[in-house]
This record gives sequence, C-alpha cells and structure tokens, in this order.
Amino acid sequence: MKEDVTYLFVPANKKELFSKALECGADAIIIDLEDSVHPAEKTHGRENIVSWFATVNGDSITTKIYIRINHPECVDFIHDVKMLNSLVGASITGIMVPKMESGDTIDRIKNHLTDKLTELPFIGIIETARGVHCSYAIATSGITRIAFGSLDYSLDINCQQTSDAFLYARSQIVVASRVANLSAPIDCVTPDFFSSDTLSVDAQHAQSLGFGAKLCIHPKQVSIVAKVFSPSEEQKQWANKVIEQSKDNYAFQVEGVMVDLPLIKQASRLLGKSDRKFK
Repeated sequence: MKEDVTYLFVPANKKELFSKALECGADAIIIDLEDSVHPAEKTHGRENIVSWFATVNGDSITTKIYIRINHPECVDFIHDVKMLNSLVGASITGIMVPKMESGDTIDRIKNHLTDKLTELPFIGIIETARGVHCSYAIATSGITRIAFGSLDYSLDINCQQTSDAFLYARSQIVVASRVANLSAPIDCVTPDFFSSDTLSVDAQHAQSLGFGAKLCIHPKQVSIVAKVFSPSEEQKQWANKVIEQSKDNYAFQVEGVMVDLPLIKQASRLLGKSDRKFK
C-alpha cells in the first residue's frame, strides 16, 4: 500500500481554508490547534473544527484528516480532548501530538479519549533535544509515524536552520522509526514557500536520509514534495533493467554499476513491489 507523502497544515482558526485544503492534492491535511494558532484564537479554532465536521460530507472526502492537538502539559490540552470526544462519527483519520519527549505521552492522551478515538493512528512530532534523545521510546509508544519539527528543535538547541545542523536529529528519527518498524518518518516544514528550488533541495535531502514524507505549510508545496518523493522515469527504467536481469543472476552490472541482492531489492521496492521474494 502506498504511504502518504504530503501532509498540509491548516490553522484551525481559519475555517475558510479547511475545504480548500482538501482540494489541493495533499495525501493528508492537518488541522492545527497548536503553534499556528494564537492562544486567544484556540477556542475559536475548536469551534471551527466542530462546526465544519457537522456540515462536511465525510463520505465524499478522500483526503486524510488529522488534528494536531496541544501537548498534555499545555492548558489547552483538556479543551482539545473534550472537543475530540464530542466529534462522534466525524471523519477524523488520526491525531497529531506535538513536542513528544517520552514514551508515556500517548497513554496519557488516550486516558482522556473515548475508546473509538484511542484506536485512531497517532503521529508524534519530535521537536526537542530530549525528544531526539528518547526517539526510540517514542517510536515504540503506540504511534504510527514520527514527524520532525525543525523550528522548535532549532529553538531548543539554539542551532541554525540548516541541513548540517539538523542531520543528527533527522538521522536519529529515521533509525528509531526503522528499528520500531514504523513507516519512514515525515520531514519538517520548509518555511520558505516562495522558492520551489529551496523546497525541492530540502525534500531531496530528507528523502536521501530515509524520510518518506514531508510536512507542508502552503498548497503550492504539495506537488513539489510529491514529485521528489516519487520515483523518476530514469529511476523506474533503471529498476526495470535490474529486475529483468535478476531473473537469472544476482550479480551483474547495469549502466556500468555493480548490482547485487540489496540493489535488486531496492529496485523492486522502488517499483512498488515486494522485495520478499528475493532471498
């Protein structure tokens, strides 16, 4: 099954953007009650979510819908979970949890939710040094996927917002996700949504490290991210050549490059096929 690649944030206090976000081609939207919403607007944001779900036709929605709540240590958390519990029958795909730093956070949240909501997927965002340090405990705490929050991370450790500064955290998150057998993690936002080149380079770097998706903050970023995380025609051609030659041989060359079993499995995976038949 194809993994979700594009996750688009939508501030909860801007209800007029909810339905528009569903139409931009993202795999999932994240209605945000946390950092993109001013404290004075959070109540309004919760009201927007409740009223929107009361009118939207869930059967016609193909885009996944997550809600990012506030952290359990935040004063707004209890109001967020009360709102979630009131959304009986709403088309909520899952819940996103910010600033995760320990393995017990998900259990703490579930203790406040109805049984039906506890069964939804939880995406946990790692955004601090402590979160990176505890990334494996977080990965095995009941979440379905990890996301990286670079803006808060750079604030926490007082580093530059550069690929070099984020390399350790990104790599830790990728390894923790793999060890916990989670889907490849979701990379951080790229704040510069005016430059498609900046976004493309950032997404390519994350993809090269083992990330499988990216957070977006503007609809125009969605198609660029989707393209980066999809195989190019050249990659597909290479993979087809590898699979064809692997029928009778597990050690050969394609376009002057040596190929053996790991690359054969990589080619199969790139084409969306199972690599388990290669032993």
